[in-house]
This record gives sequence, C-alpha cells and structure tokens, in this order.
Amino acid sequence: MRRLGFLEILVGDWTGSTRIATETIGSMLWNFARENQDEWLKELGRRRKLEGAEVGKITQRIAGRFVKLATEFGLLTEGPLKTLTDVGRLFRLFRKTQFFIDSNVGQQVILIKEFLKKDDLVFPELIEHIVKSKATSTNEIFNWFVNTRIKNILAQMRENLDAKLVERFSSTLRCYESEEPRTRRQGYDRVKHMVAPRLENIVDLEIISKKDGPIYMCSDKTVAIYERICQPLIQGKNLKDDDIFYNLASIYGIPKRASNSTVLEKTLIGFDALAELPLKVVPTEVLRDYICIDSIVSRKHIILPEDVEKIEKFLSKKFYGKVVFFEDMEGRVSHISVPDEVKEKILARIDEYASQIED
Repeated sequence: MRRLGFLEILVGDWTGSTRIATETIGSMLWNFARENQDEWLKELGRRRKLEGAEVGKITQRIAGRFVKLATEFGLLTEGPLKTLTDVGRLFRLFRKTQFFIDSNVGQQVILIKEFLKKDDLVFPELIEHIVKSKATSTNEIFNWFVNTRIKNILAQMRENLDAKLVERFSSTLRCYESEEPRTRRQGYDRVKHMVAPRLENIVDLEIISKKDGPIYMCSDKTVAIYERICQPLIQGKNLKDDDIFYNLASIYGIPKRASNSTVLEKTLIGFDALAELPLKVVPTEVLRDYICIDSIVSRKHIILPEDVEKIEKFLSKKFYGKVVFFEDMEGRVSHISVPDEVKEKILARIDEYASQIED
C-alpha cells in the first residue's frame, strides 16, 4: 500500500489557493493516478528488489481516503472544503519527482516531523520494536502491537487519553483475544487497519526496508532514528524542534553547523522562495522549517530554528521599520516581511552584515 506516494501526487500537483470539495479532490487524484500507477508500482518494486511490482493500487472508490490522510498529516485544511496548509505548501516546495518519496529527503523530513507530532503513541515504540527484532513479519508485529503496545497504553495512559480512543483500543484487544473465530477475525482486521499503513509509511520514508513476505527489516538509519529520537521520547524527554532538526541532520550525515553568513543568506533566499504576492509575508515558523529542511537536503550545513530566529532578531533591530514582524492574537511573532531593497543590500555585503550578528 503506497499511501505516501499517492499523497505526494495529491499535494504536489495542487495548484492555486481556491478551496476545493473533498469529493472533487479525490476524483482529481484518481483521474491522474489511474493512467500511471501501474508503471509507478513496477518501478518501485524494482527499486526495492521485490519479485514483482510493489502493492497498493488505488481505485476510484478509495481515492477520497487520501484526502482524509492528507488532512490527518496536516497537509490540507480541516472541513469539507480543502486547501493546502502551511505544511502542505512546504511539502509541495520540496517536490522533486511525482510519487517517489523514497528519493526525496525534503518530503521525508517533513513527514517524519509530522509522524513524531501526530503519532507519538505508536511511532517511537514501533521503531524500537523493529530495531530490537532486526527482521520481523507482519503477523509478529500485529501480535506485538496488541499484546504489548495496546496493553501498555491502556495500563499506563488511560486517564490521559480521549474516551473514544480508549474504547477503540479496548474493543480491539477484546476482539483480537476472542476465542470466537468471527470476532477474532474482526480484531485482526482492526489491528491490520491500525498497523499496516504505519509500516508502509515508514518503508516509504526509507526508515525501514522490506522484502517479499512481507518481512520488515531494520537498517542503520532505523537504528539512528531510534537512538537519537525515538529512544529519548520513550524515556520521556521533551525534544524541541532544534533537537529534532539537529538529530535528523546528523542521521542524514551532515557534519557541521552553518556560519552566521550562511544562515543569513539562506534566510533571505528562503523568504524569497516562500513569499507570495501581493503581501509577501511569510509565517516565521514556516520560514524556519523551510531553511532547516533545505539545509538537510543540501547536505552541507546544519541549520536549526534557533539560528534562523537569531537572524530574524538581527534584521528587526538593524532594519527597524523596514523588516516588519506581525503578531498573532496571543502576542507571539507569527509572520515576517522583508522588502527587496533590504534583501539586495544585505546580499551584496553578506559577510559584513554577518559579522555584526551577536552569537
């Protein structure tokens, strides 16, 4: 099931800012994918050295589910009429090729961050289990999910969870352990619905690998993500965005932090890439994410959100009244505007201005 590849098509081919009905978006995805998906899945099977094509063809009936998936990942807005969120626009900016997320580091980083944010109950422990198993089958993972993860969630976190989620886990556990064949089958189908998409997602992101069976296998990247990100989260540590980006950059093999001149230059170039007419105003959080992700894609320097924030503060003081910051309803800085004349002035004397930035 190639959910993330079809998700890339849905978001990557999005044009304009008009809000579109969910049903219409599903039809658009189906009309585009039905002529191409056989070749995409054959190519993916070749890449992964499988005996045949990778599985996961979509049909007209299920194409609309990818709209729900894109909404759950924060790429599309909530509600019946959809448009791209800031994360969705960021995802589209890092497009390289249609469908093949396994060759796109920028989109991988965006989705890994979203998984860490939205799937904190399962994702870290699932990676831990695969690292400890080294190689494991689908059924073995299903058994682990029910007998270990669900039971731990219900025993340790019940009071902090939504009542509907608690009931979903509890009823799945009861069905899976039932001695009545039909009920047990229902439990198996529920677990498959919960776990199988997660496994395929992390295969698409090249966090784990897969061979025919299917057998899911640990790699050096799996171990690195577990040791640097998942294990600290399981231990209860609070990893901020700076920690996440630093660890991801290290996992992707980036050796050193960027200089002030590099961060200053990347901030101005990043603003240009994100700013849209007529206002040319960019959310500061999106700007920081874009620059940090782009630094990982380029494989040259590590840039963290705190580095970009330092540049923003420098610009606000040095060019007071020209570089403008906007606040949200709670008084937090939320958007930035950098006029062209300021950008051109700095880029012409980048080292001189960078030397004025306080560490």
